[in-house]
Amino acid sequence: MKRGKPPGYRENAAQLLAISNHQELASLLYVSLSDLESLINKPSYTEFRIKKKRHGERLIHDPSPMLKTVLKRLSFYLNAVYTTMQNDHAYGFIPNIDKEDTQKNILENAKRHIGKNHLYSLDLKNFFPTISARRVYQIFSEEPFRFKKEIAAALALLTTYRKSLPMGANTSPILSNFACLEMDAGLAKLSKNSDLEYTRYADDLTFSSNLPFTNQLKTDIREIIERQGFRINERKVRERSRHRRQVVTGIKVNEKPNVDRTYIRNLRALLHDWRLNGLKEAVRHHFDLPGLPTYGQVGLFLASTEGKISFVGFVRGREDGVYLKLSGEFRELRIRKEG
Repeated sequence: MKRGKPPGYRENAAQLLAISNHQELASLLYVSLSDLESLINKPSYTEFRIKKKRHGERLIHDPSPMLKTVLKRLSFYLNAVYTTMQNDHAYGFIPNIDKEDTQKNILENAKRHIGKNHLYSLDLKNFFPTISARRVYQIFSEEPFRFKKEIAAALALLTTYRKSLPMGANTSPILSNFACLEMDAGLAKLSKNSDLEYTRYADDLTFSSNLPFTNQLKTDIREIIERQGFRINERKVRERSRHRRQVVTGIKVNEKPNVDRTYIRNLRALLHDWRLNGLKEAVRHHFDLPGLPTYGQVGLFLASTEGKISFVGFVRGREDGVYLKLSGEFRELRIRKEG
């Protein structure tokens, strides 16, 4: 390997898998042993709630700056390990580390289900909180990690908060993929035997077929999911034929990938509120806050809005007129805020 060339993901994965004691773990994460022990024993998070799209609120745990930096570096190595494993059905939270592989993203996830006669989708309830610290400890104790008890315990304590994966920690997404490995394998086997297409994007599971879904098939799917300790959100179970609007994680798949009209309409309304009432009021309305938003909530709103607009361009194309108009208005409003 030439000097200065970054090591490949397999080398990065090997570095994490070779860890045998706390000092080596601290060195890998560029943190002192005393600081690592402090982060493990006294993790610091800021909590706030955001409104879900339809029902209820979502509790966000934002790590302290030092903890966030350490978890971000650890997630880099965890992603490298996950990339060495074969899972053709998971599409969420997977960075494109190996440039030779097909990208794993929300659009490629949806493409697997285009033009099918029948679509069956469901959502896992309380996805991150369901993955317990005990389960995370098992992940680090089993293949491919097989860490000693003290290392597995340290990593489980470092990456969990209040005995489960915290929503907001950099490591939670990739650890959720490890937690789903057995479920994905079981559903993949069932799908192969039943002539189905199966994909998972985070907590969204989608099955498609040219044949109707029987009650027995739905029961088999449910049993595999529940056997792994996950629960189905009954309010988000959907079954659609090709004669109705088929949507996979926000992307219409009846004939070709497209963004649902409601998604575009909501974005336009959000930007209109911002233009009419100002940024802070738009954030307050968006998250349904009783008072003025915090700095963190404003940042989350800006990142979320920019991401949603980028999603339109990602699906419809960067030259699409709707995308260009939305992105132009967003840039104009940002300039107004910063000016």
